[in-house]
Amino acid sequence: MTGQTYYNLRTLAGGKVDYCVEEREGGELCVVQVTGELRRPEDSHFLRRLARNIISEKGLKRFLFDLREAAIVGGTLEAYQAGVQPPRDDLDVFRGKAALVYSEITADDQFLENVLVNRGSNLRAFAEFDAAVRWLNA
Repeated sequence: MTGQTYYNLRTLAGGKVDYCVEEREGGELCVVQVTGELRRPEDSHFLRRLARNIISEKGLKRFLFDLREAAIVGGTLEAYQAGVQPPRDDLDVFRGKAALVYSEITADDQFLENVLVNRGSNLRAFAEFDAAVRWLNA
């Protein structure tokens, strides 16, 4: 990856997934590379809060979540729970533009996209990194 890396962390609960966050394209795009075991909905909610913090701190509003090297744990119910707002989270719906890039889009990944879009998110799932970047830049 190229650009300025400003987070490289592990979730506190579980510690089986790593996140590397960097700015690209002159600070216009935030790429979050996820590796390890991503548990839905917990880690998905963490990613949402992380994006909100970056919006607040850096002003970035376009996000590419690179999940190609992540092993996603959870089924349809967990995908739904990942798409809905956590009850304890009083923040508004994510207001950035986001692309989720998977090595292969499953039915659960597509369902998660549908849930998020129906709840007001500007988000799409992709199986190709370059296609996601083009969509984010459009």
